[in-house]
Amino acid sequence: SMILSYSLCSTALPVIPVSRATNLQGLAVIAMELALENVTSTLATIEKLLGNESLDSYALGCLTDCLELYSDAVWTIVSSVDVFLSGNYEVSKTWMSLVMEAASTCQKGFEEKGRVSLLTEENYNLFQLCGIALCIIHMSTPVTANAIPF
Repeated sequence: SMILSYSLCSTALPVIPVSRATNLQGLAVIAMELALENVTSTLATIEKLLGNESLDSYALGCLTDCLELYSDAVWTIVSSVDVFLSGNYEVSKTWMSLVMEAASTCQKGFEEKGRVSLLTEENYNLFQLCGIALCIIHMSTPVTANAIPF
């Protein structure tokens, strides 16, 4: 894919030992769990940055917005795993897309005024991990007779 990083995919998934011996559904769950780890870690980073007294009000406002976006992403990813495991792949894809959008929104908040985002790497990694999960979920989705285009 032009958007997704093969490098990130090929280094992130093998870190989880079970990824070598699982099926597509297992890889999708692993990718979503990696996204959740990213979100949790980023929330800690945001909390730390919010305590930095040298940041101006615009940066603090952006961080506060990102804190809300990433806080919502925790529930969204956990729920996405649940619905995926229950077989509702379409809802899972929608929710993982929302998390990708949250990462982009966080990034764009800083860039609106020409600022360098304090969370560029975190936003990039979350976007990538969600994209990887989406691709795997898509590949896991059973093909039904109604989906054949003829």
